[in-house]
Amino acid sequence: MMMMGFGVFGLFFMFLFFVVIIVAAVAIISWLFPRPLSTPSQTNSIHRSSYRQTTNTEKEHETALDILKRRYVLGELTKEEFEMLKKDILQSH
Repeated sequence: MMMMGFGVFGLFFMFLFFVVIIVAAVAIISWLFPRPLSTPSQTNSIHRSSYRQTTNTEKEHETALDILKRRYVLGELTKEEFEMLKKDILQSH
C-alpha cells in the first residue's frame, strides 16, 4: 500500500524525523542542566584526585583548618573564600 505516494521512503523519513526530535530534546535538556549540583567543579580536579579520603576516626579529630582544606579541594570554596576563612581561623587560635 502506498502511503500518500511516498511508500517506504515516507515511513523511513517519519522514523528519521522522530529520531531527530528525540536527539534535539536530549541536547536541549543536557544544555540546560549540564551536570548535577553535587558534582565538584572541574577546576580543582588535580587537587581532588590527589586528596586522600578521611576515615570516620580521622573526621572526629579534624580541625577547622582540615575541614576548610577539604571543602576547598572539593570545589565548595573559591580561592578567595578559602584564603579569607583560613586567615580568620589562624587569627582566632
